[in-house]
Amino acid sequence: MKKIINLMLTILILTLNCLAQTTENDLGKISINVVLPENKEIPTEANKLLETKLKQIVTKYGIADNGLSERFVITAKTNIIQKDIAQTTPPRISQKLEVIFMIGDVIENKIYETASLEISGMGTNETKAYISAFQNIGIGNKIFAELIENAKEKIMAYYSQHCEQIMREAQTLSKQNLHREAIYKLSQIPNLSKECYSKALVQQEKIYPQMIEAEGMKLVGWCSRTIDR
Repeated sequence: MKKIINLMLTILILTLNCLAQTTENDLGKISINVVLPENKEIPTEANKLLETKLKQIVTKYGIADNGLSERFVITAKTNIIQKDIAQTTPPRISQKLEVIFMIGDVIENKIYETASLEISGMGTNETKAYISAFQNIGIGNKIFAELIENAKEKIMAYYSQHCEQIMREAQTLSKQNLHREAIYKLSQIPNLSKECYSKALVQQEKIYPQMIEAEGMKLVGWCSRTIDR
C-alpha cells in the first residue's frame, strides 16, 4: 500500500508541477476572451471567420485568448452600409460593411476602447459575400495596434487599483480549501502589472504546497478505501 501511495503522490506532484509551469507561461500575458454576440443576419460560417480574425488580432499583439479571465473581452459588431444584388447568372451580392471592434470589462459593463473598419465583399450568396468581406480584415492594420495598446493601459489600471482586493479574495478561497480557485484567480494577473504580479507570485508560492498537501490527503484516503475493498 505504501508503494502505491508514494507512486500516486509522485504522479500528483509531477502533474501539478506541469500544470503550474504551463499556467505560468500562459498567464504572463493579459488575457482577453474573444466573444461574438449572436447575430442571425451573419451566416454561421462567416461568423466563425470573424471570430478567427479576432483571435489572430489579440495573438498578434501579445494578448492571450485562453479563457482564463472572464472579465475582459474583445468583440465585434457588424453593420451593413450598402448592399447590391447584380442581376447576373447566377446573381452576385456585393455589400459594404462597417465592423466595430470593442474591448471591455463585461463584469462592470464598461467599454474600454473601440475601433471601426469599413470592408467590402462580393459573392454568389450572402455567406460568400460576408466571407469575402471578412477576409479583407487585415490584422496588421494600425487601428488594431492602437486598439490593443489603449485597452492594455486600462486593463493594467484595473489590476493596479484592485490588486489588494484580488489578494484578499485569493486568501479567502485558500482558507476555504479552494486552493485551485485561489491560484486561478492569482494567475489572471499579467506580468505587465509588475508590482501586483510579484505579490501574486509570492501568494501562489504559499498556496501551492497547501494544494499539494490537500490533494495528497485526498489521494491517500482514496487509496486506503480502494485497498480495503
